[in-house]
Amino acid sequence: MSVPVPTPVIRSLPAARLVDFNPRNPMGKDTEESLQLLFQENPQKGCEALFRQYYAALCSHSVRLVYSREVAEDIVSEVFCRFWSDRVYESVTTSFVAYLYQAVRNRSYNYLRWELQKSRQSTDPQQLSVVDYQPSPAEMVQFDELQRKIEQTIEQLPSQCKRVFLLSRFENRKYQEIADELQISIKTVETHISKALSTLRLVLKDEGLLFLIVLFSC
Repeated sequence: MSVPVPTPVIRSLPAARLVDFNPRNPMGKDTEESLQLLFQENPQKGCEALFRQYYAALCSHSVRLVYSREVAEDIVSEVFCRFWSDRVYESVTTSFVAYLYQAVRNRSYNYLRWELQKSRQSTDPQQLSVVDYQPSPAEMVQFDELQRKIEQTIEQLPSQCKRVFLLSRFENRKYQEIADELQISIKTVETHISKALSTLRLVLKDEGLLFLIVLFSC
């Protein structure tokens, strides 16, 4: 999955580090009002401000749904591109961040939905709406239950194994970086990653979702 990011808004911005994102309290009232005014005066600067402040947090949220750093970054970049190129900001009735959070969540669900369908039959990704897809209540329950099982499985891993896996998966550390930080060999890092993937493979196999192992291995 590769999403081109051609707009000057995205292209001109620095890369951001992934951080936790709290959608229940995304920004203060004053900040939201300031963004509204900024968009009225200069929409490009408004998009740049949103991107700088929330790109990393939105990636952090998406990666916890799709379990792939690369896919999560593509999803968030694509949402921002459409937000800008399609002038979506003109029709947002909630806060900008609330909209972006929901769009990223829906797109992440849509990606899982597409991967699930692709694993069962040939599916054209263009047939699935990229940003506007709204998961059904049944799909949301399925995705949330899957996420809960994966998180429980990761939490039950041996402490060192879990730490290695989370550094690799959520902080995008290279094996050498993990080995240096934890003062272990690269071979030990590989062993921990293999053990974590094997454990997750058993859970996903029971759910008929082995395609997700590809995402975990990215």
